[in-house]
Amino acid sequence: MDNLRNYILGIMKGVSVVCGSGQRLKKDFSFIKIFTFQSLCRCFSRNHFTRNRKLSLNHLILSIIYRKGLTLSMEIRRFFKLFKPKNSDSISNAGYLKQRLKLNPEAFLALSDFHVKNFYADENDLIKFKNHFIFAVDGSHVNIPNTQENQDQYGLQLNQSSQQAQASVSCLYDTFNKMILDCQINRHKFSERTQAEVHIEKISSFIGNQPYIVVLDRGYPSSFFFMNRLEKNQNFIVRLSSGDFRQEQRNMTSSDEDVEIIFTPARINPYRKTAFANKLKEKGSIHLRFVKINLSEDTTEFLATNLSREEFTQQDICELYRLRWAIMPISA
Repeated sequence: MDNLRNYILGIMKGVSVVCGSGQRLKKDFSFIKIFTFQSLCRCFSRNHFTRNRKLSLNHLILSIIYRKGLTLSMEIRRFFKLFKPKNSDSISNAGYLKQRLKLNPEAFLALSDFHVKNFYADENDLIKFKNHFIFAVDGSHVNIPNTQENQDQYGLQLNQSSQQAQASVSCLYDTFNKMILDCQINRHKFSERTQAEVHIEKISSFIGNQPYIVVLDRGYPSSFFFMNRLEKNQNFIVRLSSGDFRQEQRNMTSSDEDVEIIFTPARINPYRKTAFANKLKEKGSIHLRFVKINLSEDTTEFLATNLSREEFTQQDICELYRLRWAIMPISA
C-alpha cells in the first residue's frame, strides 16, 4: 500500500501543475476587459465605472485579487506602486471602499469559472489516476466579522459566553492538480448533500466528458446520492458513518464485497410525498461495492463506491480516499 502512495505522490511532485499559469493569468486579465464581463460588474447601475477615475474597474478587480492580508492603507499603497503610473494620484480608503461597493460580487464567480475552464483546457499538463481526475467535496465553518448584518444573513455559532457570526464554505477541488473548481458560501447551517449535488453538476462544464471520481466523507451518503450518481454514470468513493446502511455493513464477510441495498419503507420514508419516493419504490434496490479499511489499529471504516473491481483494486480505493486529506496549495 505504501508503494502505491509513494507512486502517486511521486507523480504529483514530478509534474509541474503551474505550467502555463502565466498564460492563463494573461487570459484572465483580458477577460475582465471584455464588455459582457464589465456589464456584469456594473449590474447595480449602468452608470457605474463609466468615467475615468483614480481607480478604474480593471484596477479595482486586480486590487481585490492581489490582496495579501495587509491593512487596507498598505494594500492600496502597494497596489498603486506596482500597477499604477508613478505620477498618478492614489485613492483614499473611503474612496476605495465607495468604488468597491459598486462592484457586483457575482463577477468573481464568472471570473473563477473562466479561469478553471482554461486550466482544464491544457490537458497535457494535468495529473490523473488511471485516466481519471480525482475530485473531492468538503465543507467547513468560518468565522466572519461579528456584525448584526452578518448574524442575520449567515447565522450564529453560540457558546456559553458569546455568539459569533459564522458562515459555511463548501468546495469542490482537484486533489492532484491543486485546483478549486467551485466554492460556495452558505449560511452557518446548510445542507451539505444539496451543495454536493450543485458542485458535481458543474464538473462537466469544466472538463467536458473526461472521466473523473468524486471522493466524499461521512455526511454525504444517502439513497438520493447513490441513485443520482448511478443514473448519471458518475463515479464516486464515499465514506459511510456507522449508521449508514448499517445492516449491509454488518453482513460483510470480507473486506471488499458487492452489496445489494434494498430500499425498505424506512429508507423511503424520508422522501415521502416526493417523486423520488416513487422512484425508490420502483427501483427496489441497487448494487454497490463496499470496501472495509483500517484507519488505525482500532478504527475500521467502510467506503461505498461504484468503481469496478477490474479497473480499481481495493488498495486503489483505500489510497484515493486517504490522499483526499492531503491539504495542498492552490494552483494559479
